[in-house]
Formats: sequence, structure tokens, C-alpha cells
Amino acid sequence: MVFEAILKERKQYEANRRRRSTTFQDLDYICCSTYGRPRSKNYHWQHYKKLLADNGLPDIRWHDLRSTYCTLLLKNNYSPKAVSKLMGHAKEIITMDVYGDNRNLIAMSIPELEAFVDEVIPAEKIVRFREDLLDIEIDVSEYLPAL
Repeated sequence: MVFEAILKERKQYEANRRRRSTTFQDLDYICCSTYGRPRSKNYHWQHYKKLLADNGLPDIRWHDLRSTYCTLLLKNNYSPKAVSKLMGHAKEIITMDVYGDNRNLIAMSIPELEAFVDEVIPAEKIVRFREDLLDIEIDVSEYLPAL
């Protein structure tokens, strides 16, 4: 889905570059204004806020999503070094100082999160998903040593 969206944006980029040949700034951005410049923060902010509203989600800051993502990775025992790289932090200690102590916050919020998930994803979808997982067969013989 993301790849298709990138291809669609690239087509629009090429059309804008041909249409505005004298004023277009080719700065190697795929998602850009019709003149080739980076889109403003407000452009993305409007779409993000609309996405939240259309889906009945709480009005949260973009940075809150980033923080939640990092905290969930650490809570699920991902390597702090890997999480630090994903977050773009210079040192692992930064990630651990900022997000490492938040694990108890997640534990206290689990009942609320579960209630939200139950509301968003009905139980019958979860049951179907689990049944579909049981139908998957993987041939692992190539990974096992020959006997």
C-alpha cells in the first residue's frame, strides 16, 4: 500500500515537473508541493488531524505517537540499541533515559487499551484471525540439520 502511494506521488511529481518546467525546483522530494519544494508542516498537520477525527481517535500530538511506539518497543523487550537507531537518537542512553522508565505507565494503561482494542476490533475478527493463523503451514526442513 505504501509503495503504491509512493508510485502515485512520483507520477504527480513528474507531471508537476513537466507542467512547471521553469519554476519547478527539483530537490529530490517525492512528496512535495506542485513547485517541488517540501510541503509545509501545516499541510501534514491538517491531514493528520482529519485522519484522527474521521476515525474517532483522540486528538493527540504526532510526537505522542512516536513516544508510544518507542515505549511499546522497549516494553516488548526489543533491543534498546535497535530502538535507539529507529528513533534517530545519537546514543542508546538517550532512549533509555527518556523512554525506559515509562514501562510502568503502559502496565497501568493496559485495561484502557484493551477496552479500546475490543471496541475497534470486534472479537469475531480476532477469532477469524487466530483461525487463519492455525491454517498456515511452514516447511522448516531446510532450516533443520540433516538427520
